[in-house]
Amino acid sequence: DYLWIGTFSKGLNRYHLKTGELVTYTNSILPNSLSHNSVFALCKDRKEQLWVGTISGLNIFNEATNDFSHIDELEGIFVQDVYEDSAGMIWVSTYSRGVYRYDPVGDAWTLYEHTPADSTGLPYNKITAAFEDSQKRLWIATQGGGFCLYNRTDDTFTTFNTTNGMPNDVVYQIVEDQEHNLWLSTNAG
Repeated sequence: DYLWIGTFSKGLNRYHLKTGELVTYTNSILPNSLSHNSVFALCKDRKEQLWVGTISGLNIFNEATNDFSHIDELEGIFVQDVYEDSAGMIWVSTYSRGVYRYDPVGDAWTLYEHTPADSTGLPYNKITAAFEDSQKRLWIATQGGGFCLYNRTDDTFTTFNTTNGMPNDVVYQIVEDQEHNLWLSTNAG
């Protein structure tokens, strides 16, 4: 019954669709407040946990206590997107630190960062989004390195960018249509 609304510099709003009640969560001196007032990403996972990505970290909303837990691994990091794949992995896209993968079963974080000498690695560290298509392939969009396919079997990435015919190397989002074509928004259409 709630609509969660992330804002730029005004915190996180929780709007009750039936009653019209609006609650605003902001950053404060309290240790379990929102990590920053600029909210860029929201993701409710299969366990009903709400992940909140801000300009200064990643939070999980604690419904029982009506506050937030901060994820230490991403403290101070600009989070642009949070996505849960079909395997239950949480993918966190960051503005300058690559992409993080969280395995809730093993409670383990893996960081993927761009390494110039590695052609099978992440193509760029500014990650805008993650998307899983109908074939359960995970795609990562970047803000300067095109987009890439994550290869689960060998933990590598296959990159697609202007050298493969892309009009631009800045990719914001990826969606799939009913014919299984991927549509990408870029700086050049």
